[in-house]
Amino acid sequence: MPMIESHYSSKVASFLEKHGLKVGDYVEIRINSTTLKGIIMPSTIFSGEDILILKLDNGYNTGVSISRIKAVKKLRRASVFEEYHLESPPIPENLPRVSLIGAGGTIASRVDYETGAVRPAIKPEDLYEIIPELSTMAIIESREVLNILSENMHPKYYTKLVKTIHDEVTREDVKGVIVTHGTDTMAYTAAAVAFSIQNLPKPVILVGSQRSSDRPSSDAFLNLICAVYAASTIPIAETMVLMHGSINDDYCLLHRGVRVRKCHTSRRDAFKSINDIPLA
Repeated sequence: MPMIESHYSSKVASFLEKHGLKVGDYVEIRINSTTLKGIIMPSTIFSGEDILILKLDNGYNTGVSISRIKAVKKLRRASVFEEYHLESPPIPENLPRVSLIGAGGTIASRVDYETGAVRPAIKPEDLYEIIPELSTMAIIESREVLNILSENMHPKYYTKLVKTIHDEVTREDVKGVIVTHGTDTMAYTAAAVAFSIQNLPKPVILVGSQRSSDRPSSDAFLNLICAVYAASTIPIAETMVLMHGSINDDYCLLHRGVRVRKCHTSRRDAFKSINDIPLA
């Protein structure tokens, strides 16, 4: 198994060496009367020089000052760092074909335990592995056009994205097009696409997630399932945004691309149709 760079300060690195610990170890840490269990993660550029990062059992990361640690015990070496690959389920040839375009965001992503963050996973085999339900819904073809934070989206990127969408939506063998996008500027991109490509022959659906796929409360999976279902079945040919319809994992809503707005920072149902009702 390859060594994973920790990027910790010399202070924390010495602490880990003293206790025989490495990034990836599952440990139990006692801080006064509190006990924490989790995986030691690599440091980030935002971490203090005495902060140790743990991924807790609930999926969240937390920072612990090593000066407050009273006792630490390694429980096991975390198996999540071992390379593994699951076989993709067989895909029936008679399923509709959907084109998926990556434009950033964390909806089509998986946890990268070398960095503690998430990385793009828009290859069909990755998507089928993460969300097996997709293998019964559509044949997915994917390509990554942009890989940027949505807050860095700029009109200069619209031309490249719109051209790619146009190329895919005019293919006769494709039933619909999905664009994965970060949520901060997704409504703006949807409007730009809607005004740039008019008289669409099939649906173009922008989809994102409010919470990344490494969080237990992630909305990424249901959003992507609903997006693939909608792109492959609905008889609506226009630019739309698909996101959660409630705070629960029960349904999603399709909004017109020129009538949608993000109305909350973190709620799953943050996207609302303005002066209109959702299409579906």
